[in-house]
Amino acid sequence: MRLYKYQRQKNMSQPSSPSPALFLTTVNAYQRTAAIKAAIELEIFTAIGAGIETAPTLAQKCQASERGIRILCDYLTIIGRARMPTPQENVESKKY
Repeated sequence: MRLYKYQRQKNMSQPSSPSPALFLTTVNAYQRTAAIKAAIELEIFTAIGAGIETAPTLAQKCQASERGIRILCDYLTIIGRARMPTPQENVESKKY
């Protein structure tokens, strides 16, 4: 019983080291928000919904650089706000 009390007091008296988790979560939330905001302002989701499938065409429609559109779309895919079509979906969409 004494050992338990000693360890409990020892753990309470030692401050835990600060964790960078809160900082990283906040920064990531800001990046996600900025990416979604940019996609909305450029009307990327509208263009994709209209059937535009390639980065060059999407860049032309949104009046933005192809590289920037590609990077933004890749990031939206990584965070789960967009997705790449599967090979089967690509084949089926080209039939029509």
